[in-house]
Amino acid sequence: MGISTLTLAISGVAGLLLIGLPALPAVAAPEEDSKTSYDAVEPMDSTNLKLVEGLDAQGECLFRSAVYPAGGIGYEDSSLPYDEYSEVDAAFLTVRAQALRAHPNEFMDLYADPSDPTQRTGVLVATQDWKIAPESTLEALSRNDSKLREALDILDKEGIEIRVENKTALSVNQVCQTQDSFFKLTNSAGKPLNLALLPDPPTGQLQVLVGKSDVEIVTRHAEQFGKLVRVETEGEGVEAAGRYNDSAPWNGGNRTEACSNAFRVNTTGTVTAAHCSQGVIDHADGAGGYMGTTTSSLKSAKVDAMVIKGSSYSRNVWMGGVLTSSALPAYGLYPANSIQLGNQVLVSGSKSGQATLSYVGMAGGCLTYDGTQYCQIQRFWAQPGKFIKGDSGGPVAAYDPANGRIIPLGIVAAIPLGVDVMTTAHSAYVTRLEAAAYLWGGSTFG
Repeated sequence: MGISTLTLAISGVAGLLLIGLPALPAVAAPEEDSKTSYDAVEPMDSTNLKLVEGLDAQGECLFRSAVYPAGGIGYEDSSLPYDEYSEVDAAFLTVRAQALRAHPNEFMDLYADPSDPTQRTGVLVATQDWKIAPESTLEALSRNDSKLREALDILDKEGIEIRVENKTALSVNQVCQTQDSFFKLTNSAGKPLNLALLPDPPTGQLQVLVGKSDVEIVTRHAEQFGKLVRVETEGEGVEAAGRYNDSAPWNGGNRTEACSNAFRVNTTGTVTAAHCSQGVIDHADGAGGYMGTTTSSLKSAKVDAMVIKGSSYSRNVWMGGVLTSSALPAYGLYPANSIQLGNQVLVSGSKSGQATLSYVGMAGGCLTYDGTQYCQIQRFWAQPGKFIKGDSGGPVAAYDPANGRIIPLGIVAAIPLGVDVMTTAHSAYVTRLEAAAYLWGGSTFG
């Protein structure tokens, strides 16, 4: 919810980077970089992945919307992976999760009201099916929900109001059903469309971003939903988005078979995007050494992430331009839901180097590209020549000068197809690392 914020600055090749993000407590750095070579490519813990793969339609919809199923492992509260959040932000997200679990056909989402300059008001978007009556309140819901009651008490103590707002809006279940209907669309050649499908709680709509050549197909399909679906064009849909002189232990932000890698995970692997090359991975498109072999893809859970294992990996991430020799340690896990509209984070892909991304306030979205569906997506805005094809799988992070580090936040996923991203500011789609951490059994980064 971003109750307490601070403005930070980092200088480098990308110039002055201003980041207004929630303050986090000081943390201890992990152990020094591993120098050990890992010969066996052991998969990550798959307990939570199997749990998600076995969810029914309702459970899958909630997980897609970042409401995690109970019974997982790796967190103090197995159903809500909010250990990295402040008490207030965790309480805010608990209210969201419990409300959506209890009434997925009546509520759309909970968001921090951007019109409140104090950032102390939350808006729970309710459909017209949610009746305005004494028994239709959060207070009434909390009578039989101890987690909700505890969370509301924490927010009330901090003077934070949660307001239920009835409007013409999609429920969270309707968002999922509507997304699924668009996933099934094909073009005249019978091929799946490349789309971005992003819930927009302030308007109650589902935003659909589509390429110009497919806009007629999508607009015609959207007519059945009336004003609940908003179609916009950007390029030709979405597509999967260097250091070139590194060696083991490998940094994040390296070149990996036409993609990038992001962060060290559990000290024995490094994260990249699941849509990138699979199998044996060599550095710099085969020009460098063996980086490892891919394992533990999360495609089955609609999350664009996998792990490279089999070599040794550094917690450092390259910072600066493509030919940089500068790096910063990356460890921890930044609470993605704490990011607010206009906040800035950094990306450091191998193709375009370090850059600033601005959050446009779209979370919990899904993409479809290369015939595959991916969810757990956040939408940012990138400047020309940054966040481009080849940066896929690269690191997205928040800067933490107090601890001399960057904090892992996400993985580069996709860019608009058909947009000249070298000369045009454009959408930048990022996979939430929280989802991957959960699916890999509460894994640690750095």
